[in-house]
Amino acid sequence: MDTNYDAVFIIKNEENIEDIISTINYFVEENCKILKKEKIGLKRLAYEIKGEKEGYYYFINFKKLANEDNTINKIKESINTIHKVIKYQIFRNDE
Repeated sequence: MDTNYDAVFIIKNEENIEDIISTINYFVEENCKILKKEKIGLKRLAYEIKGEKEGYYYFINFKKLANEDNTINKIKESINTIHKVIKYQIFRNDE
């Protein structure tokens, strides 16, 4: 059974935002199909995260294709290697 997920990423505001977004997409597309991408843009953070007062928000909606239980964990491990991602959250979308 395919499962849909939403993910929000806060990326450190730098010149190479597009490269970071491409890397995020690559890690997600290894085991999932991206259904929707939205570049929300630069926003001031409600509180400082890792010394940053603002961050670039990026949203994706994707479908987990494999029945592997560890697909999301694989994505999280890969995203954790991108030091420019300040914070992220992946939500299961049961709609």
